[in-house]
Amino acid sequence: MMSGFIATNSPNKVSDTVKNNGFFPDVDISDFRATMRVDQTIHTANLKHNLTLAMTAVNQELADWQHSQQKNTLAEVISESYGTHSRVEFLYRAALFNKTKSALLENYRDFDSTKSGHEKADEMKARIDDHLRLSREAIRLLLGISKVTVELI
Repeated sequence: MMSGFIATNSPNKVSDTVKNNGFFPDVDISDFRATMRVDQTIHTANLKHNLTLAMTAVNQELADWQHSQQKNTLAEVISESYGTHSRVEFLYRAALFNKTKSALLENYRDFDSTKSGHEKADEMKARIDDHLRLSREAIRLLLGISKVTVELI
């Protein structure tokens, strides 16, 4: 019986927090992992990158709303509470987390190029769309816009 060790370099320590713009809250990466069921196969540096990209997109969509609030932080916006988060904080997190998860699924769905891998990728497309829809719904709720827009022709 033989045993041995294989030496590997551990990746550089990456901050467990993604800094936001000051108005919207910073994001704890371990909180994102737990909430969205993202395991360690997604490296922290990659996760931080995707969170930052989603953060910039969500923040841009909410920029006019942010300025209209005339507050210094999202936590100062008056809103009912749900557990440890206010309604607006919860909706912001939902928008950001779902947008990030959709990007991660999109980036990692093409690992397997076999026939079964392509079938899994097709199945994952529905999950990607679901996360994008949930992100969009959270943004619309935060902005006070209904889920449905009807136009008479």
